[in-house]
Amino acid sequence: LQGTIGQKVSEPTRQELEEVYKAVQADARDKERRQMLLIDVPVGDTDAAGKELANPITRAEARKRIDAALADLNAGKSFEDVAKEYSSGINAYAGGDWGMLSQTGVRTRWQPAVDALFKLDEGQVSGVIETDDALFVVKCAKIDRPEQRSFTEMQAQLVRNYKNHQFETLTREYLADLFDKAVIRPANAGRFLRAVVEAAPKAAAD
Repeated sequence: LQGTIGQKVSEPTRQELEEVYKAVQADARDKERRQMLLIDVPVGDTDAAGKELANPITRAEARKRIDAALADLNAGKSFEDVAKEYSSGINAYAGGDWGMLSQTGVRTRWQPAVDALFKLDEGQVSGVIETDDALFVVKCAKIDRPEQRSFTEMQAQLVRNYKNHQFETLTREYLADLFDKAVIRPANAGRFLRAVVEAAPKAAAD
């Protein structure tokens, strides 16, 4: 394969290397994780966990509650204490701490909150995020970003990645072509046929 395929692997152009670099950056962004603290005030007839409420919460009631939480935050109270007091979310007991999250993988109900989380700087608190099911306030407590090196620093690695990918693609194409052209014949047809007969399921005895 090295002799047949290796000589067909070409040097990448600058544009091709930049495309590889963009893919590496996108992969690094996908691996970024952030610690979310959340004040979660449900709206409607179910709580944050989806359990039906005996007394549905109107949007006006939810808005009043979230505004009171914001007032306490603006007055200097810690986010964790405010979450314990005002949040009805599944992690309210822990000060609204959801731990480290990636941007995907949460249930639809909380996705707007997580999307807002990934727009905040470390330590920053959002405004009110309003959805059909809830009102949220989010704090980004911590950001864990994979190291991102510059294009110049990564250039040698990018060239290797490009060539390895090209080699793998050409190898798959070459082997597929060989398979299409191959004619497989048993070296000993008689022995092959006997093996087939012996391996065939036997008729059930009467």
